[in-house]
Order: sequence, then structure tokens, then C-alpha cells
Amino acid sequence: MRWSPLLLLTACAAGPPDGVAVGERAPLLGGVGLDGQVVSSDDPSDTPTVLVFWASWSGASRALAPSLIEARALLGDRVQWVTINAGEDATSAKTRASALGLAGPILSDRGGALQQRYGVPGVPFIVVLDAAGVVRHRGAGLPSDMPSLLDGPAG
Repeated sequence: MRWSPLLLLTACAAGPPDGVAVGERAPLLGGVGLDGQVVSSDDPSDTPTVLVFWASWSGASRALAPSLIEARALLGDRVQWVTINAGEDATSAKTRASALGLAGPILSDRGGALQQRYGVPGVPFIVVLDAAGVVRHRGAGLPSDMPSLLDGPAG
């Protein structure tokens, strides 16, 4: 079967078939970060989490870094930040994360398993989880209404 450009564009715009949608509970996330920090989403922390999928070779990821640093300073300990490097070796990812000012646990997703699990179409990509582990945002940038997303749905 041959793909037409229009059909291929439509398939890409719809996103990957795997992943989690806004309003769904996020898949488990776990591992040991490149900095030695243990990351585990199966331990209820009652803390919202921002997952940042990035790569140093991505100009858009590098351009997003200052906004991430600013948001981190603004939100403080109210949020757990986890950066997930897409495809680079561990040494390069750690060095480049430091150079970009990305902090928090840094997971390596060299094989792309986490990107597939979360349905990440490309980098940079942000997934915001509320304290209950429910996806509140998926997108290429930080949401403008971050504080309200972190509090979960209005009740």
C-alpha cells in the first residue's frame, strides 16, 4: 500500500495509536535517573508531575528550556519535574541537561519505550499529570493555565 501525502499528514496529525489521552490515568513511570534519583509513579506522592520529553539535538527543545526553568522557579516544590531524554546516550543526556538548566530526575529513553507508552509524537513534548496521576495536558509546550491544571478538575 502506498501512502498519499494527505493521508500521511492526517495520520501524523491524529497522533500515534498508543499513548494516553487527557483525562486518563497515566501509565506507570519508573526507573533510576541518570543522576541516581529513583523515579516511581506507583508510589502515591500527592504531587503533580510534569514530564518533559526532550533531546539536545532538537532546536525546539533548546528553545523551550528557558520557559521550563521559569515555570520550575514559579511553581517550586508544588510540582515534581521529570525530564526524559529521547534517544541520546546517558553521558550526553546528563551533560546536555545540565547545560540547558534542566533539573530533576533525568530518565533516558534511548529505545523510545516511554515515548511510545505516552504517545509522544516528537520532542519537545510535555505531559502534565495532576496529583492523582491523571493526564491534564499533552502538547509541545507548557500550558498557560498550569496552576489550574495541577489542581485537577474543578469540583
